Amino acid sequence: MNEEQLIQAQFGKENAFRVPEGYFETFVGSVMEKIPTNDAKVVELPQRKKWRMAVRVAAAACFAALLFGVGYSWFASNDDARSNAVTAVYETDDASFDDMADYAMIDVGDMYCYVADNK
Repeated sequence: MNEEQLIQAQFGKENAFRVPEGYFETFVGSVMEKIPTNDAKVVELPQRKKWRMAVRVAAAACFAALLFGVGYSWFASNDDARSNAVTAVYETDDASFDDMADYAMIDVGDMYCYVADNK
């Protein structure tokens, strides 16, 4: 005999777990009766004053304006230096190009080959 047949022979096929009659109809009421009905103490939070909030907003606006002013003046002062550096890169004269070509040992024929290969 296997275990299931042994259990069925001893206890039968009847379900041993049952819910009492009317249990779910009275469940909510019985739980609500167990909850204490003490009135909770109400604690009032202090109201924020509007002028304090206005001061905070004004301070944040001043800080943002200060950061913007410092950043703008820094970029404006460095704008000339950046534009000069970019212009110096693009404004190369023939002498510097010739020096570079001599250093790399590139002649006119090599330059034509490089241009022809890149088309």
